[in-house]
Formats: sequence, C-alpha cells, structure tokens
Amino acid sequence: MRKVGKSIFYEDSEEVKQEPSDGIVEARNAILVTEAEYLGHLKVLTEAYIKPLTPMLSDIESQQLFGNIESVIKSSEKLVEELSMTWTSNDMYNVVVEAAATYLHEYVQYCSGLPTALSLLERLLNEREEFRDKVCESEGNVRGIGLQSCLLKPFQRLTRLPLLFEPLKSAGEPVTPVISAITKLVEECNNSVEEVSCTPSNSNNENSSCRRSSSFYVDL
Repeated sequence: MRKVGKSIFYEDSEEVKQEPSDGIVEARNAILVTEAEYLGHLKVLTEAYIKPLTPMLSDIESQQLFGNIESVIKSSEKLVEELSMTWTSNDMYNVVVEAAATYLHEYVQYCSGLPTALSLLERLLNEREEFRDKVCESEGNVRGIGLQSCLLKPFQRLTRLPLLFEPLKSAGEPVTPVISAITKLVEECNNSVEEVSCTPSNSNNENSSCRRSSSFYVDL
C-alpha cells in the first residue's frame, strides 16, 4: 500500500495472487450495479422533469430547483465508468477514494441547495396549477417516481454508499480508508443541509410531488 498525496492506494501483491471469494465479488458488483441504477434515476429526472419543466421556470427558479444536478450526473457517469473497469480488483477501492477527494464533491454543492429546492417545489406546486399539472403528468409517465424523490436521490445515494462497503470490510478487504473518505463527504453534505429532517420512507405515495407535502424523506 502506498500513499499518493492525500489519497490512499491499494496494490495487489505481485507475489501472491488470490482469487476473491464469491462474497467479495458479489459485494463489489453490488456497488457497481446500484450506482448504475442510481444513474438511471438521475436520467429519469432529466428526461421526465428537467426538460419539460425548465421552459415553465425563470432562470433563477430553474437553478434553485435543480441546482448543479448536471454536474452530479456527470460525476456518477464517471464513477460508473471507472468502477466498470476496476470492480474485479482492489483498484476499485483506489477509484472511490480518489472520487471522494475530487469530483464527488459536486454532491456538497448540490446538497447545500436541497432545502431551497424543496421549499421552492412546494411553493410552485401550491401556486402554479400549470406547473403542478405538468409534474403530475410526468410522474404518471415514470411509474410514480415523483420529482421530490428524484431531487433527493443524490443525497440518498451518497448516504448509502459507505454501507455498501461494510460487507467488504467484514470480509477483510482493505476498505476502511474508502469508508472514511465517503463518510467525510457525507458529513460535509449533512452539514450543508442541517435544516433537513431525515425520515426513512419507502412509500411511493410519500415521495409523490403531487401530494404537496411540506416534509420530505431521506431513506438512509
């Protein structure tokens, strides 16, 4: 193991090569698969909501509602690409440590705008019938995946990510620095949204933007 700058890198031994156990392979694959699925949800947000709703909003409203989501999407695309090339080896851990120290910091900016985004969403749903109708129409087109739920996905995903590495830690994999790096990033995001009340929920109805609820849910 060697340290480069502030990042920690893991090197497979050239002397002893051992095939990872099935449990390790499955845990690594789960990280890649769930990141790809999450990226799919972000693309739903873009296609189903951002494109049709943006013409109905002022530039300021659009920025406040969607923030730097495009940068977050690019970050996820990059992570999926890098995980796809490294998930079969310890290089995967290097990738995540480096990502947490660099491009995943887009999440901090995004999360800092969540309270404003959700407050604005509630106001728009209450005050603009045309906007509310378009949101509900879009929600129906994507099997009930609400706009509110989509907006929360980045925060939820980042919060879940350290948990996905716990099985690898239990299996003896050298992922403690990975978990620490992501956890630090999660803490930065949490600090930026201290006004947000996090309540676990998996209900589609609770995530529906058409309910115009003043509360929102983060599935930890």
